[in-house]
Amino acid sequence: QSNPTYLVRCQDGKTGRDLGRWVLRRQPFGILLPSAHAVDREYMFQLALGTKQVPVPRVLALCEDRKVIGSSFYLMEVVDGPIYKDPRLPQCDAERRTRVYRELARALAGLHSVDASRLDGIPRGRAKTRKAGGASYGLRTLRRWRKQYLASCRAVREEPLENMMFLAEHLERTAPEGRAADRECVLHGDFRLDNLVCDPHTDEVRAILDWELATVGTADQGLADVAYCCLAYYLPPTVLAIQTLTKFSDETGGIALDVPEGVPSIRDFLACYLSHRKDCESSMVAEGADELVRSPRWRWFVQLALFRVAAILAGVGSRAKAGNASAANAGLVGSVGVVSGVIDTAIDLIEVSDCREGSSKFEVLKHKCRVFCARVGRIEPELVKRASTDQRWSPHPSIDRLKSLAKRTGLWNAFLTPDLCELARSALEKAGVRMDEQQWSRLLGPILSNRQYAELAEMMGRYPHAPEVFNCSAPDTGNMEVLARHGTPEQCKRWLLPLLEGDIRSCFAMTEPDVASSDATNVASTVSWEGDRVLVSGKKWWITGAMHPKCEVCLFLGREASSSPQGARSSPKGAQHGNHTIVVLPMKSQGLRVVRPLDVFGTQDPPHGHAEVHFDSVAVPAKGSVIFGRGRGFEVAQSRLGPGRLHHCARAIGVAERALEMAFARAASRVAFGAPIARKGGFLRDLALRRTELDQSRLLVHAAAEMLDEEEAKRGGAPPTRSRRVRMCLAQAKVVVPRACLAAVDFAMQVHGAAGVSMQETVLPHLWAALRTLRIADGPDDVHLGTISKLEARTQLSKL
Repeated sequence: QSNPTYLVRCQDGKTGRDLGRWVLRRQPFGILLPSAHAVDREYMFQLALGTKQVPVPRVLALCEDRKVIGSSFYLMEVVDGPIYKDPRLPQCDAERRTRVYRELARALAGLHSVDASRLDGIPRGRAKTRKAGGASYGLRTLRRWRKQYLASCRAVREEPLENMMFLAEHLERTAPEGRAADRECVLHGDFRLDNLVCDPHTDEVRAILDWELATVGTADQGLADVAYCCLAYYLPPTVLAIQTLTKFSDETGGIALDVPEGVPSIRDFLACYLSHRKDCESSMVAEGADELVRSPRWRWFVQLALFRVAAILAGVGSRAKAGNASAANAGLVGSVGVVSGVIDTAIDLIEVSDCREGSSKFEVLKHKCRVFCARVGRIEPELVKRASTDQRWSPHPSIDRLKSLAKRTGLWNAFLTPDLCELARSALEKAGVRMDEQQWSRLLGPILSNRQYAELAEMMGRYPHAPEVFNCSAPDTGNMEVLARHGTPEQCKRWLLPLLEGDIRSCFAMTEPDVASSDATNVASTVSWEGDRVLVSGKKWWITGAMHPKCEVCLFLGREASSSPQGARSSPKGAQHGNHTIVVLPMKSQGLRVVRPLDVFGTQDPPHGHAEVHFDSVAVPAKGSVIFGRGRGFEVAQSRLGPGRLHHCARAIGVAERALEMAFARAASRVAFGAPIARKGGFLRDLALRRTELDQSRLLVHAAAEMLDEEEAKRGGAPPTRSRRVRMCLAQAKVVVPRACLAAVDFAMQVHGAAGVSMQETVLPHLWAALRTLRIADGPDDVHLGTISKLEARTQLSKL
C-alpha cells in the first residue's frame, strides 16, 4: 500500500470558481512499520531538489500533527500531464516511444548528476560504502527487503522459499565493492516510468513523484535506480502487478524481449542515460553501455531489483492469506509461483564467473540447472507433438538453440568427474589439441563429483529432453567415458572431442535378438581379424541413439571369432570374460545397416530411437579401431555401465518427483464423494509411502555416488567399478530406485484416472514407459540381485 494521494480543490463558496488545486499526500492510518510511509522524507527531498533544476512538484507545507486529518501529510502543487502506466506505450507511435524513453533516461541522469553533499535538509542515512566502513546502499536495500520478506513469511507461518534465500545469500556474497571516493548522489529508490509526469507535447519530464524511498548513496550506486527502472525488460510475463516488455519464447522456453517499435533496447537506454550524466569523471560513464550491460556489476543490481520486487509480491501474497489485502486478486498477484518465477529470473542472470572465492559455485549451478530445466519443460508439449509427425526423426530446432544457451550456463558436460576431465584433456593434448584455459573450461564443464552430479541429474530427469540439452544423455555419456578412460589419443581426437562439443551423437551395440544378452558371455556377434583389417558381423537390437541423424559412431561389443559362447562358458572364470572386444565403427561404414526403429510400449522415442542394426562383415582398419585392446571388451563395458546406471537412477528420482507433484495437484483439484481426493485417507497413505520410498532411493543413490568418488580418488584413473563395495551399492540402487520411482508414477496415473493412461492428455504414460524399461536396460533386476547375493554371500562366508 502506497501513501494515499488526493487532489484538493479550493472553490469560492458563492461563485463556485476554482481558487486553487493542490495535491495532498498522507501516511496510511493505523500502525505503521518503522521508517515506512515517510511523507516527511518525501517532503524534504522534494524541497531540496526543487532548487537544483530537478523536475519535482513544488512542495508547500508539511504537517506532522496527526490531529489535523489523522496522519502526517504534506501539500504540493499540481503538475498536469500524462503518466504512462504501460512500458509498451500502446497509445504512442514509434517516434514518440523513443522520445519518452529518452526523456526518462535524461531525467534519471539529471537526478544522479546532482551533488548530494551540497543539498541541505535531506535525510542522509548511511552514505558510507563498505570500504569506508559501512554497508553500501545496495547491501542496505538487500537486507531491508530480506527482512521484510522473512517477516511476511512469519506472518502466515510459512517457510521461506529456498530460491529466495539462496539469491539473498548470493547477493550478499557478491555485492560490488563500494567506491568510497565517489561523490554523494541522490538515489530515488523507486524510479520508473509510471512515477513520472510528462509534458503532453514534448514528453519532457515535468515531475518525478513518489520519493518515499529516496536516500543518499555514492554515485556508483546509482545503478540501483537504473536497474529498477529497467525491470520491464527482465520481469517474467507471469507478473500481473507490473507491465513487462517480455514473453516466453516458443523456441527456447526462456524469457524473450517483446519490445514494440520505438522502445529502445537495454543497451540503447543505458547509452542514453550515460550520455546525460554530467559527472564525467564517474568510472561508470567511462565504462560505456556495451561494457556495462555485460558486467557483473549490472547483473548484480538487476538481480537486486528483482529480489526487491519478489519480496514486495510475497508481502502482497502474505496479506491475502492473512485476509487483509486490499485487492481482490492479491492472492494471485503474490502467489508462490509468481514470486518464485521472479527469483528464478534473477538466478538465470547469474554467471558462474560471478562467484567469488569462498562462495558456493555448486549451489549456483544447482539453481541454474533447475531454472534451465524449467525452460525445457515449457517447450515439452511442442517436442512431444513433433514426435508424432513425419519430422520426428530430425531434431527439433529448439533443442540445438537450447544447447547453445546451455553451454553458457557452466553446466555443459556436467557429468564429467575430475578424473575423467584429467584423462580426456591429457589424451586430447597428446593428440595435438590446443586450447586456452577458458576453452578447456567450456568444453569440460564444471568438473563435479559423482555425488554433486547426482543432484543435477535428478533435476534433469524431470524432463525427458533436458539431459540432451546439457550433453549429459545416454548413451553418449557412457561412450565418452569409455573413450576418455580407454581410448587412444587419436581415437579421442576423432570421436571424443566432437562428442564433448555436442557436434555428433553415438550408440553402443551390445544387446542381440537371438541370445539372452543380459549374460554378456552369450554375445554371438563376432570380431575377426583379416590382415590389417577388423571384420565385424552380427545382429544387434535396442541400440539407443542409432536412429539419430547426428549419430556418427558406434561402439560395437563382439566376441572374438576364434572363441564361442559355449567354449567361453567352459573356460576358466577369468577366460570367459576375456573373449570380448569393443570396436569403434563409423556409422557410415559399408555393411552397417540400421534396419528399423523399435517401439517402447508403442512409442519410438524419436529422434534418437532404439534401432535394430545389422553388421554384415563391416571392415575397418585394425589400427585405431579397437578400444583398450583385444579381449578387454567386457572390462571396458563394465566400467561404462557403472556410472551410467547411477545416472539413470538419479534421473528416475527426478521423474518420480515430478509425478508426485502432478498427483497432488490433480488430487487437490478433484472432488470425489464430497471431498477433495487430496483429503482422502487412502490417497494420503499412498502419498506417504511414495515419499518414504523416494527419499530412501535418493539416499541410496547419493551413497553410491560418494563411494564412486572415493574409489576414483584412490585408483587414479582406473575404473572405480572394480571395487566390490561400489558394485554392491550400484546394484542395490539399480534394483531399488526404478521400482520405487515406477510406483510413484503408477500412483500418479491412478490419481489421474483415465487421463493418466493417455499420452494425448498427460506425460505420465511416457514417464511410466521409460521407468519400466529401466528395470531391464543396463541389466535386468535379476542380474543385479544376483550380484548383490554373490557379494553378500562372500562377505558372510568371510565371517565363518
